[in-house]
Amino acid sequence: MDDVLQRERIDHDGAKVTWRSPARALPDGTMVAFGTTPHLLWRGALRPWSFRGYGAPVALPAEVVVLTPRSVVAAIAQGYVPGVDASASA
Repeated sequence: MDDVLQRERIDHDGAKVTWRSPARALPDGTMVAFGTTPHLLWRGALRPWSFRGYGAPVALPAEVVVLTPRSVVAAIAQGYVPGVDASASA
């Protein structure tokens, strides 16, 4: 599992692996890049991430750059419920 996740996170040159997707096609709990900030897709909106917690919701754009590895997105879509800080629901 760790080997699969590592290949999905970092390419052979050491660069972060990302992929594009329509935002509405992704399950809650997916991390995406929006602007220069990572955001959590949660309850139909994006929540900007910081070390202090998640910020106010931002409307979903049509497409996002996905940071979460594909296999993790697939697991979430199949019913895995990720742990999310309470600030995401504030």
